[in-house]
Amino acid sequence: MNRQSIHGNDSSGESPAGQDGRRRGSGPTGKPSAGRGSWFGLRPSTLLALVGIAALLVPLSALSQPADSTSEGGKLAQLRKQFGLSQANLGDVDPTSETIRLATLGLKNVAVTLLWDRANHYKKVEDWTNLSAALEQMTKLQPNFYSVWDFQAHNLSYNISVEFDDYHDRYAWVMKGIEFLRQGIGYNQREPRLQGRMGWFIGQKIGRADEKVQYRRLFKADDDFHERDRPGRTLPERDNWLVGNEKYHAGQQLADSGAPLKTTALIFHSEPMMTMINYARALEEDGSFGSAARAAWEKAGKEMRDFAVREIPTTWDVPIRLGLREEELSRASRINEELEKLLPGQFLGMEERLREALAPEMKEAVAVPPMDRTDAQQRAAYAAGEMTRVSWPMVAREAPADVRDKA
Repeated sequence: MNRQSIHGNDSSGESPAGQDGRRRGSGPTGKPSAGRGSWFGLRPSTLLALVGIAALLVPLSALSQPADSTSEGGKLAQLRKQFGLSQANLGDVDPTSETIRLATLGLKNVAVTLLWDRANHYKKVEDWTNLSAALEQMTKLQPNFYSVWDFQAHNLSYNISVEFDDYHDRYAWVMKGIEFLRQGIGYNQREPRLQGRMGWFIGQKIGRADEKVQYRRLFKADDDFHERDRPGRTLPERDNWLVGNEKYHAGQQLADSGAPLKTTALIFHSEPMMTMINYARALEEDGSFGSAARAAWEKAGKEMRDFAVREIPTTWDVPIRLGLREEELSRASRINEELEKLLPGQFLGMEERLREALAPEMKEAVAVPPMDRTDAQQRAAYAAGEMTRVSWPMVAREAPADVRDKA
């Protein structure tokens, strides 16, 4: 058998079908030619995708159209205005911040994470210049993120200030943290918590530190701060507790105007009262026991009365007023006396019947003093207390019909 019969007539080993397919898929020069049904060498699926993208540009442009002096803008701009989410509604507009956030192309959170790590590193190696630069960059990327301002201001005033020996240097870093909060308030003018944190730093850090005598004196003499904060503030008004009280009241005004208070309202609204109490105590510690101290305690009493009548929101959507506690307890006592006259002895009688119906192990657990009970006895005593809990509605349900209606 010759070689030609084994390999066929094609010395390359390619089958006739392969040759024919290659000839059909190639042009005169051997390059692939555009397939049938293509346009500019693009497949139909690619053309459809491009047409879809072009068609979507029209509604996207209508949705994202920015607002200007002659138009309310697109739907997104209208929603931002309606819910107060635009930067102009939140606080000052910083062109640098807007440019940096746009330049990150969706990687803002990655950049912020790197900056947080860098700030922690600079703090460890005590590179305060680069730390300040990292914090500045961080606030440009997240100007409306409360935790950035709160955490880093605390870092400056509390953690970094203690690294210095001279109390003048420590005071300077305490004030850097306070000024950092002021900068955050400018970007977040509807954030009551930042006002509260500024009041806390001015009151507690300056008035409670080991160097409080020096800090309070330096704070009163800090003309630059007071001119920035409230020009015309008199020397007696420059006490750190009084300035802190001003900040808390500013935060309360924001909360009362409808700004969301994302913290415990009970504690937040108690701070103005506590700052005035601390102010009165500080005057006495400074040796002032005359009319100034008396006036300070009177102001503290007024703050306490205001706090007592303030409506405090709760998590169960039922607002409370702390000053009504005594009144409500007195009212409940009067109602109990009236019910006892209608149903004499019934309340105590029901309690006794429920106690008699308890299981023996529950009775034994109740008889053991609370400090001497085992875990099992604690659980049994708690269950016994729940089973023997009596209320006047329970007593009234077992009363005769005519008495039940009166009760």
